[in-house]
Amino acid sequence: MIKNREVQETFSLTNNQVETAEKWIKEQNLKLALKQIMQDPETCLYSLSEIEQSIKDGDPQPYTGTMGGIYTYIFTPTGVGQIVRLKNLMTNEEINLTEYDLW
Repeated sequence: MIKNREVQETFSLTNNQVETAEKWIKEQNLKLALKQIMQDPETCLYSLSEIEQSIKDGDPQPYTGTMGGIYTYIFTPTGVGQIVRLKNLMTNEEINLTEYDLW
């Protein structure tokens, strides 16, 4: 008989991983924002002027839908360390944030 048991796992990022992720997210946001500006304005549900202004302000903010959750962190525990990836769900691009030297 299998008993129900509660398992709680905590995942965290190092300061270096956070800095790398933030830089990559900013690059991805700029790429998406520029793509949205180049599209036919009627295909963009978000105000193009707001996208353009966010680029000018140095903090590109593309339209990402109602919820805005276009990034997902993927944590894969292994026997020797934790693999960490960050994926952009709109472009399907991802970056490996794993710090193998800490294993």
